[in-house]
Amino acid sequence: MAEEDRRISALMEGRPEDIATGGADWYSLEQDGGPMSLPDFMGRAFRFTGLMWQDSYRREGVDAVAASMLATEMINFELLNVNQVGRPAPLDIRSARQWASRSRMANKIYRQVPEKNFTALVADMWQNIRQMPLQDVLRLNGRFGLIGVVRAIYQANAVDPEAGSDFRVLMVEVTEALRSMRGIIESRNAQTASVLSPTRTLLDALRERNAAFTEVASEVLERMTGANSSISGERTPAASLPEEDGNSGTYRCEETSTKRKATSIMGPMPPSKKARK
Repeated sequence: MAEEDRRISALMEGRPEDIATGGADWYSLEQDGGPMSLPDFMGRAFRFTGLMWQDSYRREGVDAVAASMLATEMINFELLNVNQVGRPAPLDIRSARQWASRSRMANKIYRQVPEKNFTALVADMWQNIRQMPLQDVLRLNGRFGLIGVVRAIYQANAVDPEAGSDFRVLMVEVTEALRSMRGIIESRNAQTASVLSPTRTLLDALRERNAAFTEVASEVLERMTGANSSISGERTPAASLPEEDGNSGTYRCEETSTKRKATSIMGPMPPSKKARK
């Protein structure tokens, strides 16, 4: 109990020497924007997921329903893991990593990103997370965890609105992944969960949840990374997804051309501060 109290105290106060468990995977909080206490992190997490709700209903090329569901499940994941020392997600996109570090989870959506192939990078990132052991993905909470992944997905959709239908599918799959993990965490808290196999991946869990939709998402991810860029346009079929109450609902994906390039569309440069004066 004393050890658990110490860990919770460290989280609340944002002491990196206590919460960082070591290893090359952990980002240096002091170097990457300084430490952040748990109350500060949760405040920023709530603000950003709230921004996703607000922004998605007025941004062209973004599916507001998919984005709001994703934002809701993301904050639920953080709330359920609030006392868990999280691990960083494999987010190998520089600007996306800096959002959590130097930018300290800035509550904004940018008009452009430095990476010209941001969409492809984001899709590849999620493909890699799909292949991770589920028990490891369950630990990707906190400042450098899945919230950065969700933010990168939304940011990519914002700068690549023509890929809106593909991002709709991606958002729905990430939402389903978070819902699946929420069920596992709640079962653990109720002491009714079974032991997870170390070889069971997140992709395995997604297939068990809805194999048909997972296959659709796999095809979309291949297209987004450019693997199927030469295939002619096709209609992505509808797929049955479980709703919040556990019932089955239909989530229809509209027709999308597969001939487009899987790259971010750079927006116009914002005026300088001097020009705005």
